[in-house]
Amino acid sequence: GATSPDALAARARASWPEWRCAAVPAAAGRFQESRWWEAPGREQVAEERCLVTRGRATLWPTGGGAPVELAQGDWVTFKVGFQCEWVVHEEIVKRYAYFDSDGVELSAS
Repeated sequence: GATSPDALAARARASWPEWRCAAVPAAAGRFQESRWWEAPGREQVAEERCLVTRGRATLWPTGGGAPVELAQGDWVTFKVGFQCEWVVHEEIVKRYAYFDSDGVELSAS
């Protein structure tokens, strides 16, 4: 059956890898989203699901579109092919995992 949001959040905090990024004016705080789905071993990945555990950022979609604001407590799904520029306003920390097209969690390595 489907996992409840609370159970998924608990699992994310307990076992998903953590990613963090410094805020602007640090140079690292403004960057282009990587093509993470092209990494070896990720051929089955359809999306990355993230739980933002700290901080705040704005994502500016490549090619236009409304900016997306991320903040602590937000769930975010990045589909394969989505490109954007990140602007990190407060050091951001996220827990993430990869999922296939059926919604099955894959190894985040």
